[in-house]
Amino acid sequence: MFLFIIHNFSFANADYCNRKAFLLKKENLYKALEIMPKLEKKLRCESNYWRNYGNIQFKLNNYEAAINSLNNAKSLSSSPEIYLGLGMCYEKIKKYDNAIINYKQLVLLHPSKFKYRFNLMRAYLKIMIKKKLLKLLMEY
Repeated sequence: MFLFIIHNFSFANADYCNRKAFLLKKENLYKALEIMPKLEKKLRCESNYWRNYGNIQFKLNNYEAAINSLNNAKSLSSSPEIYLGLGMCYEKIKKYDNAIINYKQLVLLHPSKFKYRFNLMRAYLKIMIKKKLLKLLMEY
């Protein structure tokens, strides 16, 4: 019984630190980033931990690291914020095909949200423009 209480206290403390990092990401991203790796041992099976970590990495323009964290979150949850974050990361690094895959999943999960459809249309538009540019270049 005593070990159970210690384990739950330890988990609660880790969860508290995760929330603290979430709040810090609005004020001090680097401090929040410093907290996150210390929490992984306790919270690695929590999708909110990975989503929070991914959001911090995204805001610091560490898109590859954000993708890794958000993919970890995706393996634990089907939260729309995860797919949205992944799509945005892939757009930032110009991997539009991957962005489209995540945005499509997002639209399937929530077909009535215009914001999600808009992101999908924007990613398609970027691919179409790129293909047209390549076609024009090949003509010369």
